[in-house]
Amino acid sequence: MPGLFEFRNRNQYVVGPGSIHPSGAEYRFWNDAPIIEIPTAVLEALREMADDYAGSGGARGEHIQPGPYAKLRHAYLQRMEPADLMNLDLEIGEGERHYTLMSLAGLLHDGERTAEDIADILEQVQATYFTENKENIEVSNIANYAVRGEPCTFELRELRPQFQGSWGATRS
Repeated sequence: MPGLFEFRNRNQYVVGPGSIHPSGAEYRFWNDAPIIEIPTAVLEALREMADDYAGSGGARGEHIQPGPYAKLRHAYLQRMEPADLMNLDLEIGEGERHYTLMSLAGLLHDGERTAEDIADILEQVQATYFTENKENIEVSNIANYAVRGEPCTFELRELRPQFQGSWGATRS
């Protein structure tokens, strides 16, 4: 939740003291503050968001996908054309840029695009929507990381009637 907190989970990474950044720098504690448990209210909010995202939010029940990546993904999946990524009303801030670029790189990895092709598309997305851009080498590293994995494949999924015709991306 940009501006409130960042929670690294599935398809993301967590590092701790002693981990080495690709630049060679070693991660360390910022300060010696004690590690605390996540407050109950935050856990409940995360569970509620997960339920909403999965479409099982009870009375809320709406299938939501918060954030700019969801809008980019939706635009791309309509025709699978990278050009469709450039016509949205978005502004992507500092707290969302890494997740957005990593997720978009994985989505664009179709087994035919090269890392350079993906990096070019990501740089166009940055120039169009980001309030602060990553350096080209960082974008290149993200694209290279994405193509090391299995290509993203798409299949029509059986969804509730209001979502019929939606496409789902899966990793093989």
